[in-house]
Amino acid sequence: MTQTRRFFDIWIVESNTVYKEVPFTVVTDWLQQGRLLANDKAKPSGTADWHELCQLPDMAAFLPRREGRQADDVAEALEPVQLEMGWRRHADDDDQDVDMIPLIDVSLVLLIFFMMTSTVAGLSSTIPFPSVRPGANTLSTDPFWISIELDKDKTPIYALGQGSAAVPDADQKLDFATLLIQLDDKLKTGSLDLLTIKGDKNIESGVIKQLRGELERRKRANKIKKIGDTVVEKEGPQS
Repeated sequence: MTQTRRFFDIWIVESNTVYKEVPFTVVTDWLQQGRLLANDKAKPSGTADWHELCQLPDMAAFLPRREGRQADDVAEALEPVQLEMGWRRHADDDDQDVDMIPLIDVSLVLLIFFMMTSTVAGLSSTIPFPSVRPGANTLSTDPFWISIELDKDKTPIYALGQGSAAVPDADQKLDFATLLIQLDDKLKTGSLDLLTIKGDKNIESGVIKQLRGELERRKRANKIKKIGDTVVEKEGPQS
């Protein structure tokens, strides 16, 4: 029946689409391309009965067939089949040898530690230390001091003294530059253990900071060992 007709009506069941008067060669192309399935239906054009494509011998020959997996050649077919199976090792198969590398590392670290500590202990026993006498490191009992006051014009005036010496009168006070000259002359004979500042309460903080800056510079040069705190002694300017 299909060999006497050149045209067929095609019914694609999944999309419910019907194509009429399709040439036989086009139908075979659709079969080879996979556009038609075995359960799709066809009939010769002008007839009423539908048939599944797998039931039509002329068209069933063009349906794609699923072929089983076969060996490429006889040699491959004769090769033994290898199954990938994991075998668990028994406890008896483990290596019984002890790993000595961590033990050696720890031993070397301990050896180096004891060698270094013994060397340092031996050197410390040979280093001579000076003997300490009571009162050897105490500061001088008569520390030097610098007095800062204000004159009638509110100008800072300075004085340099030691121990319990009295502060000189206003006409004997020094300006800042002269004070530094006398201080440097005093430091030429040796360093001072302690130097304190006696300041008027009305002295501006900038004046004291300027003086402490000069003293700190001389302290860094090891000319003054210690600079004492500023002591406020007066309530107002000296007349």
